[in-house]
Amino acid sequence: MNKVKNAFLAIVFVLPMLFVATSCDDDEDDNGWTDAEKEQLVSECVSDESGTEEQCQCFADQVTNEFSKSQFENEDFSDADAFKLLEIISDCGILLSFG
Repeated sequence: MNKVKNAFLAIVFVLPMLFVATSCDDDEDDNGWTDAEKEQLVSECVSDESGTEEQCQCFADQVTNEFSKSQFENEDFSDADAFKLLEIISDCGILLSFG
């Protein structure tokens, strides 16, 4: 199971999830995400041709609702979390690149 989880995480994080520095007055949601960081997830997803604007917005909305910012950035996922992330990717129609 760890090999599957590790392979999955390696694939998922091929998508560069760069986070922009934001000012102190940019409010974070309950999971620690700012609006600018959510927009950056969408932007990076679209620029990597992983999905359309709508698909990438779906991904960002679900990821930021399901996972805390620190959990996502640190790849701190249980097996159940990894499967949830796979479900989000599948539900939103995000394309994974293997090369």
